Amino acid sequence: MKPGGGGQPTGTLRERIESDFSSDDAFVDQSKAAGEWVLLGSQPDRQGIESA
Repeated sequence: MKPGGGGQPTGTLRERIESDFSSDDAFVDQSKAAGEWVLLGSQPDRQGIESA
């Protein structure tokens, strides 16, 4: 998600983004709406991604 950076996520991260946000585009839109910084976290005992 950095300028000129890396492309689409893969593996478990991609699966969780699709599960929690419905698509990569929806994740990007929500991240942009949240402001300049977005912190993602994942807890082993919880399925999904949390953003703050």
